[in-house]
Formats: sequence, C-alpha cells, structure tokens
Amino acid sequence: MPEWVEFSKKEQLLKSLQPGDRIEFDRGVYCHWAIFIGLDYQNGSTYYKIAHRTHPTYADNEIPIFMIASTSIPSSTQSLGGGAIRYDDILHVWTKGRARKNNSLDSKYPPRHPDKILAMIEAMIDNPSQNGYNLLKDNCEHFANVARNDTSTSQQVDRGLSIASIVGGTLVGVFGAIAIAKAINTSKESDDEEEPTQYRYGR
Repeated sequence: MPEWVEFSKKEQLLKSLQPGDRIEFDRGVYCHWAIFIGLDYQNGSTYYKIAHRTHPTYADNEIPIFMIASTSIPSSTQSLGGGAIRYDDILHVWTKGRARKNNSLDSKYPPRHPDKILAMIEAMIDNPSQNGYNLLKDNCEHFANVARNDTSTSQQVDRGLSIASIVGGTLVGVFGAIAIAKAINTSKESDDEEEPTQYRYGR
C-alpha cells in the first residue's frame, strides 16, 4: 500500500499527484476520498483542484450524519441536502493529519483514462440527480472508485457490514465495525466534515 504523508510534508504528496488519482484522507476512525483534477490558477494563486462527494448534514445544526450512531438514521440522506459532488482546493479538505495517493484498485479494476475520469466527474457535478448521500451505496469512496475504476465498491463498508452481522446487524453495528476496522489497520472509508469556504471552483 502507498505510504501516508503527514500534513507537515504536504508538498511531497502534492508534487506526486496526477489527474485522476484517488486521494485518501485519514480522519481517525474513517477516511475521506477524493479524485485529483489538476492544477488551477486563479488571481495569481495555484490551487490543487479535487472533486469529492461531501458529507450529508442536518440543515439546522450541521451535524455530520455519519458521525451519529442511531438506528433511526436513514441510509439515504438526499432529503437532508447533503452528499453533493463538488470541486474544492485540496488544502481546504486537508488541513491536518495524513493523506496519500491511493490507486490500489488499479490492479483489479483497470483505471479509466484521465480525460474520461475528468469528463465523467464534470457530468456528475452538472447533473443534480447525482447529489445525495447513501452510507452503504453512495459515499465518498464509492464516488472515487466509480470515477477512476468504474466499480461501485467501498472496502471499509464491506468489512463493516461483515463485522456488523456479528455485532448485531444494525447501523450502530456498522459504525462500531468501522472503528474496529480502523483499529486493526484495515482499509477505511467515509466522508469529511466541511466548513464553508470562500474559495470555490467554477466549471
């Protein structure tokens, strides 16, 4: 597996990125995933443009739904207004901790050509029906894997569901299983807590 890069050494990762690469951000008990789009130049500054599926939130208090362990949470949260696919600067998403370029699925699922990856993401962003988050079917890892490798998989969700069937089979079990998966150093999944940013990419 590729090595993690600490934020303090971020230039090491930034210089290695190529359009279409999957990027994995370590969030402790889960990981956020994105696709690198390329360099973008605005107002004399250079930005490292990524695309990612954002986390769903409650509209009133912005609590990330994936962080709340409750069996009453629906797996599909499009009605809550979250889960949009969007462009961001990587340094808005990655402000601390570790990240890495992770194209480990390429040996099993041949990657699309970078031009096709970027065109597909552009089409998804332009299509509102692509918005909406589903922990089990449409999380940020699913998005990155579909875009690069044309496979709708999430390895940590798969492991979490397997362990949850032993723990009790509830959504709480899935969240507990994700924590267990992290503890035993398995591959990881899920979405990032976003704060509003003044910087947004255009089309």
